[in-house]
Amino acid sequence: MKFQDYADIVDNLLRRHWAITDSLLTQEAYNPRQGIIEGKITFLDGSYIDFLEEVQIDPNSISKSRYSY
Repeated sequence: MKFQDYADIVDNLLRRHWAITDSLLTQEAYNPRQGIIEGKITFLDGSYIDFLEEVQIDPNSISKSRYSY
């Protein structure tokens, strides 16, 4: 799996979740296997969360080198 594949999975999961009314994501690939996803997720009750996730994709694992919300 490459970083872009992972970012697409995250985006699709957020779009399909019943409790999420809106999501805005940005992504930046450092290379084909490493990058950052950040964004804002808005929930049904109007609350929201800002998040950032820096990931490294290896052949057998996905590790998050930095995560904040």
